[in-house]
Amino acid sequence: MSQISRLKLLDLKNRSINELRIPFDKLIYGFPIIKTRFPQQTVFRARKMSPAGRRQLQKYITNPFSNVEELWYPPKGRITNYGRANSIGEQVFYCSTTEACTVAEVRPDIGDVVTILECELMTENPPIVQAWGLTAFAIEEKSDGKMAAKLLNFLDGSDNLQKFKLINEYVDQEFTKIVPQGAEYKYKISIVLFELLMQKKFYDLDDGIGKSDGLAYQSIAWQSGVNLAIRPESIDRLYRPRSCRMLVIANKATDPLRFEWRLVNEARRFLDSGSIEWKWDDHREIRRY
Repeated sequence: MSQISRLKLLDLKNRSINELRIPFDKLIYGFPIIKTRFPQQTVFRARKMSPAGRRQLQKYITNPFSNVEELWYPPKGRITNYGRANSIGEQVFYCSTTEACTVAEVRPDIGDVVTILECELMTENPPIVQAWGLTAFAIEEKSDGKMAAKLLNFLDGSDNLQKFKLINEYVDQEFTKIVPQGAEYKYKISIVLFELLMQKKFYDLDDGIGKSDGLAYQSIAWQSGVNLAIRPESIDRLYRPRSCRMLVIANKATDPLRFEWRLVNEARRFLDSGSIEWKWDDHREIRRY
């Protein structure tokens, strides 16, 4: 039985994060990674509220989030469950490269209120990210392609290339698997892998580029979307709020990833304290993703 096959049989529900670190450290020892500056000037993050009836819907609409910190990564004490890249009590800023993708990620139903925070890059240098699977090569298409050439040169030999493909496919599956509510323990593998990435346990093909700010991975909710898991200290240093909008989901098309929405409020400005000044719009026009 292969090493990956044995890992797939692990009892994640009863295994601790610490217990999982050892076998996965062995799996990825010497495994090369693509690390590059991510060419993304804006990122999007969404929060969903599901009202129970029209009265609660009106309450949500007329009482929007008052401060950016409510839309940023949550305080450690409020993180009581596992996420795709975070353990309990660990802060990670999850975001997407497009507004449509970040809305799809929260999987809204008709009548849900979704608040979207758009953040803009405030430094000359974009975040340094590592990427898995198709995402890695999608990023390379926007850069000069040097890292892909380095990777192929490093993997010179069919055996190395085959091993790389197997591990890359397995890790990519872990970062993009659908985990139902109540089964968050299944995130333990991607959590461990994210930790190992941030601890530089993989072989870095370009160590001179700098410390990694996070991970880029393919969205499972939006076919062409890319998600980012960014360390809290990195998002605080690299991005700032640019705009904020509140939507109500009006309808969903036959395609579950396509939906119609109505804009009900927008931020007028952000104060230095992080407070959000809203303007009441209540647009009736139905728009579509």
